[in-house]
Amino acid sequence: MILVFKLISGEEVISSATKTAENSYELDNPATIVIQQTEKGMGVALMPYMPYAAGTITLNNHSVASFAEP
Repeated sequence: MILVFKLISGEEVISSATKTAENSYELDNPATIVIQQTEKGMGVALMPYMPYAAGTITLNNHSVASFAEP
């Protein structure tokens, strides 16, 4: 399932996510959502989240402020 996470740090992450038995999430190929100024106004960009990590990333449930389906 694809989810958007708002982390307690303020970052927003979008990823294919699977909830684990430990109440964390396994993220596959996550990306950070970035709002940026463009010539035509505000735009949205995606940047890799933890680009140097190999495999899936475990997101601790305590780091998540909220989440939803995009």
